[in-house]
Amino acid sequence: MSNFRLGDSLIRIKNGYMGRKSSVKILNSKLVRSVLAELKNQGYILDFQNDNSLEINVDLRYGKNRVPALNSMKLISKPGCRRYLRYQDIRNSKDIFGIQILSTNLGILTTKKAKELKVGGELLGEFF
Repeated sequence: MSNFRLGDSLIRIKNGYMGRKSSVKILNSKLVRSVLAELKNQGYILDFQNDNSLEINVDLRYGKNRVPALNSMKLISKPGCRRYLRYQDIRNSKDIFGIQILSTNLGILTTKKAKELKVGGELLGEFF
């Protein structure tokens, strides 16, 4: 079991895509559920269900010829080195291929939405 549940959960999703699995089970937490909801809104995963209090079942999305919807992910903020962005420092969405997810005082947001709301926060990761 990992002390960094978000990182562990995202790596399990990445490994599930690499292994061409239809679904994966990941550890449950409020932060993980919020990030999964944003990934679902952006179309990177099909759905997720909270089976019990410990695990979440995530259904992975594939395109034609079983091409993964999520090709790459990069964890930016880690327990030993947190990365924060002011809203002025957020790059334009035209410069970014994929999405970046921030943890803000308004909840989990993409950088595009955070820039519209003029709010900064902790940069959790980049998803392509």
